[in-house]
Amino acid sequence: MLKLAASQLQAISERLTNDFEEKTTRHLVSNFRAELSRHGVDGDVAAFVRKGIAEARSHGITRPGDVRLYLECMLLLRPDFGDSPEFSWASKVLREHGLSGTEKMDQIHDHLVFSVLLKKQEGGA
Repeated sequence: MLKLAASQLQAISERLTNDFEEKTTRHLVSNFRAELSRHGVDGDVAAFVRKGIAEARSHGITRPGDVRLYLECMLLLRPDFGDSPEFSWASKVLREHGLSGTEKMDQIHDHLVFSVLLKKQEGGA
């Protein structure tokens, strides 16, 4: 049986976190350039990513895909969407203790997708 020391586990964890931060930074720069600029984030995207990861974790959102979606919501809606009265529905979901991080992001994603579809139907588009 392979045993790892606490320091080895910590080093592995830090490396995985750094890899995720780097990949996510590249993803946002490649796919959300206009949104980064609109929010004045284009100067230090890595700092924005680290802040968003910490915020997501504070809501129990830890899985990489869920964290990435959280960061995308920060850009598409507004950086403080989880605390904004404009998006009180999202704040309610994020503060729900009975939901996993994935369930929270699934509900936020579904709300966004279906609200757009409903608006299209109401507008006749």
